[in-house]
Amino acid sequence: KDPELDVQTRTIPGYQGDEIEVYIITPKDLPAPAPCLVNFHGGGFVLRAAPHHYRLACQYALETGCQVLMVDYRLMPRFTHPCQMEDAFAAWNWITANCESLQLDPERIAIGGDGTFLKAARCIGNTGIPIIGINTGRLGFLADVSADEMETFFAQLHEGRYMVRERGLLELIIGDDNEHPAYALNEIAVSKHDSSSMIAVRTTVGGEHLATYMGDGLLIATPTGSTAYSLSAGGPIIYPQADVF
Repeated sequence: KDPELDVQTRTIPGYQGDEIEVYIITPKDLPAPAPCLVNFHGGGFVLRAAPHHYRLACQYALETGCQVLMVDYRLMPRFTHPCQMEDAFAAWNWITANCESLQLDPERIAIGGDGTFLKAARCIGNTGIPIIGINTGRLGFLADVSADEMETFFAQLHEGRYMVRERGLLELIIGDDNEHPAYALNEIAVSKHDSSSMIAVRTTVGGEHLATYMGDGLLIATPTGSTAYSLSAGGPIIYPQADVF
């Protein structure tokens, strides 16, 4: 618990009248009416809120000087689609309808998350389920639809007027655990645990030895991830649909 924060848990109506919880995190002595960040934690609607999600929400409140409402929506597969999105929408409606009692400024309410798109891709893996990204921030490399375009976009989606763009994934298998592979949309990093000496990474392709790399680690990026850490390390930008890594 942070002495500079006041944290409350509130039960609110979710989808179809069922109850969900909202964490209300408020910096001490925050002037009212206050700005607000509605935070939907990552996990692709499958993984529950982890301790680091809660710590991030507290950090947002402290560093931005706003009230943070972290929505604990219900999860798949126990609660099927569209329960998760409807829970989020119900929470948004409840927040905007209760600005006065929450001492919020209705003109200063933002929506945010923490890498939800990448985590959703990791959870979905190779199932082939499409993902839609709504950009409510600034950059939005993977989110093509802006908040202003949502109504038009969902109408077109309902009418079948859309195109699916395929992106390559990396599959990671550790040891002989073939039943529980991990997936990455951007990159996989092989790195050392300490800061002492370099490590040797022996790399094979199709069972044939490619090279042995000496260094702090090895970064393997998809074309989608070429604009992330790979670019920061001096790598090239690659066309998203290119069949390379």
